[in-house]
Amino acid sequence: MMMPFALLIYINEIQNRRYNALHTTLFCIALINFIVWTIIHFTGIKSFQLSAIYIDAVLAVIILCVTSTLLLDVHKKHIKDYMYTATGFLIFMLMCIVEIITIVFTQKDFNLVSMISGLISFLVMVVIQQIFDWAESKTDLEQAVYNKTIENEQMLIHIVQTLAETIDAKDTYTKGHSGRVAAYSKEIARRYGYNESDQNDIYMIGLLHDIGKIGIPDAVINKPGKLNDAEYEIIKNHPVIGSNILKNIKEKESLYVGARWHHERYDGNGYPDGIKGENIPEQARIIAVADAYDAMTSYRSYREPLPQEQVIAELENGLGSQFDPCFASIMIQIILEDKEYDLREKR
Repeated sequence: MMMPFALLIYINEIQNRRYNALHTTLFCIALINFIVWTIIHFTGIKSFQLSAIYIDAVLAVIILCVTSTLLLDVHKKHIKDYMYTATGFLIFMLMCIVEIITIVFTQKDFNLVSMISGLISFLVMVVIQQIFDWAESKTDLEQAVYNKTIENEQMLIHIVQTLAETIDAKDTYTKGHSGRVAAYSKEIARRYGYNESDQNDIYMIGLLHDIGKIGIPDAVINKPGKLNDAEYEIIKNHPVIGSNILKNIKEKESLYVGARWHHERYDGNGYPDGIKGENIPEQARIIAVADAYDAMTSYRSYREPLPQEQVIAELENGLGSQFDPCFASIMIQIILEDKEYDLREKR
């Protein structure tokens, strides 16, 4: 007779799912059945044992209908939406069936202990279902936040790529330079063991490493042939200009690292700060190798890309002096695997 209460909780669980109308109807029938049983039981209007058969028959129909919806959901693989609640409800219905059979065949009055035990089991399973639903919703929220973060990072990369292309367009002789340096840097970082997030970071750092060239006169950047000493001093200002532009971006403080220190040398003879070895930030040491590689494998007004053998020789000569030996060695391995010489500027 406690079926209406279980139905009420159960309907709340499956509301807005698949069988709302049916379960609402069953709830009303069960509630009426409970009221009729209560009146008969406490007023003695009719023999309790006689009326119990009809009342139990109604309960049996309700149990059968609810069970059929559960089996239908199992067939349609919807049961996972409320697995624990359904399990608890089946336990409760089983206890009801046991109670009904006991009444019909033993002619005894109701023993509420078994039904109460079943109801408690059901309520425990409802609580467990709520906990799992909460955990799942939390996981879904975390996944949504993660997906949005990835989406924002991809959008940021596209914006930075556009900015890098704008910077490269200022220099007639280095079209696509920033994008290639970023790609080479990312591959070196991947092979070194960077995770995906850190790879994306160094990719953006690589894209913006030459942003300081915005502040260099076009006449110096686009001069045919080699620069004289005065012009070279001017061009050497671009790391500082770039770092001053990027260091104000607090959300990505590492962006300025590549811009400021990609011309530092491992032996301390670079610029603008003359730092050496491990004192040079790791991202800058990676970008320095990628930048030098692209410079050697790009077209210039006075030469074409250098042969791979010469590029390898230059990198080997710079191990421990111009370049970090670890990252230069990784770049050499990449070159050796590039049998078709695809990693270079193409026209």
